[in-house]
Amino acid sequence: MHEQRTTHLNIDISAGKYQLGAVITPMGKKNKRVYSKNELVMRGWTNPLMDSLLPQPMTKTNTSSRNSAPTQLWSIDSVMKAESSDIYQNSFLQQNRRKIDRLIRETNALKEELERVKTQTRALEQISKIDAQCQKLLKDIENVLGYTRRGLLAHETIKVVHDDAMALLFDGRAAYVQRFNAMYNCDIRLQRNYMASIDDLVFQSVVNETIPNHPKDEFALTRLMKRKFTIHSGATNTGKTYHAIEALTQVESGVYLAPLRLLALQVFQQLNDDNKPCSLITGEEETLVENAKYISSTIEKLNLDSVYDLAIIDEAQMISEAQRGSAWTKAVLGVRAKEVHICCSSNAIKLLTRLIDECGDSYEIISYVRDTPLLMDQETFIFPDGVCEGDALIAFSKKVVLGIASYLADKGISASVIYGDLPPEARKKQVELFVNKENKVVVATDAIGMGLNLPIKRIVFMENTKFDGVRKRMLTASEIKQIAGRAGRKNIYDEGYVNAIGEKTQIGRLLGGNLSDLTRAYYLPLDKYLFTMPIGTLRERLIESMTKVMKVEPFLGADIEQPLALLSHVEDKKELSIEEQYSLIFIPFDINKAELYAQWHGYMESYIKYEEIQVPMLDDYEDLETLEIYYKQLDLYYSFCKTMRLFHDSQWIIEQKQETAARIHTLLTTTMETMSRKCRRCGKPTPWNHEYGLCQNCFAKERGLRYSRYDDDWDD
Repeated sequence: MHEQRTTHLNIDISAGKYQLGAVITPMGKKNKRVYSKNELVMRGWTNPLMDSLLPQPMTKTNTSSRNSAPTQLWSIDSVMKAESSDIYQNSFLQQNRRKIDRLIRETNALKEELERVKTQTRALEQISKIDAQCQKLLKDIENVLGYTRRGLLAHETIKVVHDDAMALLFDGRAAYVQRFNAMYNCDIRLQRNYMASIDDLVFQSVVNETIPNHPKDEFALTRLMKRKFTIHSGATNTGKTYHAIEALTQVESGVYLAPLRLLALQVFQQLNDDNKPCSLITGEEETLVENAKYISSTIEKLNLDSVYDLAIIDEAQMISEAQRGSAWTKAVLGVRAKEVHICCSSNAIKLLTRLIDECGDSYEIISYVRDTPLLMDQETFIFPDGVCEGDALIAFSKKVVLGIASYLADKGISASVIYGDLPPEARKKQVELFVNKENKVVVATDAIGMGLNLPIKRIVFMENTKFDGVRKRMLTASEIKQIAGRAGRKNIYDEGYVNAIGEKTQIGRLLGGNLSDLTRAYYLPLDKYLFTMPIGTLRERLIESMTKVMKVEPFLGADIEQPLALLSHVEDKKELSIEEQYSLIFIPFDINKAELYAQWHGYMESYIKYEEIQVPMLDDYEDLETLEIYYKQLDLYYSFCKTMRLFHDSQWIIEQKQETAARIHTLLTTTMETMSRKCRRCGKPTPWNHEYGLCQNCFAKERGLRYSRYDDDWDD
């Protein structure tokens, strides 16, 4: 940083100080023969000079645009001759003499202003304005310096002006940083970036000072421990989680971290049934058991301040999932447990061991193989005649799942259904119907691939594409392996089979191939670091902190598209603190459901106004969609109140959710025949795999077409 200077410029700008340099030849394309008007302006020409010193211009019409004006051109020889004339050089001299006079006056004025505001209460704001004015001044000075560098003007005065303006910039920034550090008890230092504003530079320095250089260093207390990791690696249905839970039951205290609420609920019930008191903590509910020494939790609810004898991190390959992967990264880097058991697919080992090594911890790897072989079914699958007991039919949307199950019900084949919107209590009952063989088959989305151990003999892919929230795409090898691995339950079947209604060869190839190693872990810095920054909006803090994270291998910034979208509705609310804004935008719910978004927005407005948060009410019309939305509204009500520390009746919420889930289960078991896919216009059934909302007849009528060969018998 330059030493502070307060002297004024007092420079003699008499004519003797100005020296015109030699006229230079044009720069640019080789063999250039003409100048355009814009090029002349860049050389310092003015319109009066062009009119008085140059001949009539040539014109060139742009044939690619009918409305563009002709381009005016002058030969280089005529320009060179005019620039060597006394009239041109005297005019150029006077013009730049006035410019430099103005630049000197502006520099002196800014120096006086800086000295005046340094000690004011709002010094930071005032110096920031001076900094912006000084940057603009330097750009103007650079324009005049350009003439000197091009040989049109050899003048030392403008170089002195430039140096003085640059010293002014440094002086102002030094004063800003000194005042900032004193106000916020910081020790920031600026990078020498003349192009960025003082506010941006200071904020970037704050981020660099606040956020540790490596995510592992955000967990200082964990770094004091020497943890022992056991990595349980293998394909689906190989007993990885079983062995990890066996280890959990041998210690005094521990935590199981699940990817899904249903899995957390299963382990919670299993441990309590084995007389191992365990509490349940998820984003949607909390069941605290007296004297519990174990916790079963969804991974996002991990308490990083608690110390455990043993922790289980399940389905850790999800560390490379953009939206939720940060929770797994935080668990691996930060969970405070003497022993940590990780369950994952084999392609996650390289990435996980890298993170463990960087933490300075030790590990061992236990690999598992299937006891029951997984085979491609050689028989051609024909729906519905080929459906057998023990089959799991896989589709990738709720509508298709219900369409298939309804079609089967109409044929007298009972089926359990599993999909993402189904409440855990209803999902559990649907699973029990299949396990107890009351239902012969199960129809499911890829929700079946995450930890649900069902007595499935054969997986049948009814679709080979899925919509991932952005586009419809082919299934990946990882997805196929995860789902197909559910076939062939140990101790029930000797073999597991995989079939498909289409693209069977491709599915077989991907199933038999190797997975590529995961290379990236998604991460979002801990909220405590975002809160301790003295300046910056929440949006700036989130984006800049993740920008810093992404500079460190192997990390990527987490996908926070939904929180940022919600932030646009709260960041202008002056009543909310940074902490409150953060809490509001990270409340879990599906922003694409209009009813849930409206509920969240209403709750946010009520919270600001100190009004009571209204409990969700159920409409009289209780179809499946209404009940599922209501269940999610109950979840959102609980999450909002819990997150924002508002009063709520937990027991009432639990009872409402149980009753709602029971109604959903009843609908699925008693009215499945009515849930077939239907044309939204005429209401007639459409095939289970019909991609559109209209049947062919209604589509033809809408387009004004007639299909003479149209067949109304969809069953064919």
